Amino acid sequence: MGFVHVARRPGPACRGARVAATPGTVQVWDSKVPGGPRLTRTAGAWARFVAPAGDGGRP
Repeated sequence: MGFVHVARRPGPACRGARVAATPGTVQVWDSKVPGGPRLTRTAGAWARFVAPAGDGGRP
């Protein structure tokens, strides 16, 4: 499983998340707590969740 690290600012004090795409799902978790809970959604549900971000959150 590959992942993408998404952070607000670089360095040890960063606040970020990791996002991983697996067959049929997308998982998101806190980058500072790799063994912690994960948000897991189907690929379709994830696409609907992030769609508003692509247009600036406008309806």
